[in-house]
Amino acid sequence: MLAESFPQAASRHLQDAKILLDKQRWDNAVYLAGYVVELLVHAMSPSVRETARYSEYDEFKLKAYQVFTENYYYENNEVPNLGDDEAPFTPVKLPLQDGLQGDISLFIRDENDGEIIRLQDLINLMTNEDYQTIAKRLCLRLNKRLNKIEEEII
Repeated sequence: MLAESFPQAASRHLQDAKILLDKQRWDNAVYLAGYVVELLVHAMSPSVRETARYSEYDEFKLKAYQVFTENYYYENNEVPNLGDDEAPFTPVKLPLQDGLQGDISLFIRDENDGEIIRLQDLINLMTNEDYQTIAKRLCLRLNKRLNKIEEEII
């Protein structure tokens, strides 16, 4: 998919997610909304080559900082330091996972042992430390609990 088509695809899938949501097909709507987020991240993210990875990350972080300071802080608000790794504008690095590329079936396709192992590997990839970091940051921003065991974040 070309970078120019990411926003168009995201818009199209967002409309589909809204239709599913209106029809109370919650799981499908949430899944499609997640795909919309992925497309938007691809649209915002620079292409990454091994040799340029760190400078592109710094450029992306600076751009995110600029967008946040221009749109999410009032003049009288204190803007966090660009070096603050916990600030809302600080990107979370997600390493490329081969197991998360392509068309991924999140449902059991048949009852063999290989299918159970495939799903468990997929669950492990999607719940690893990198994705837990994103979940924790989202919960902090939304003032929500990560799960029922942990205390509510205040």
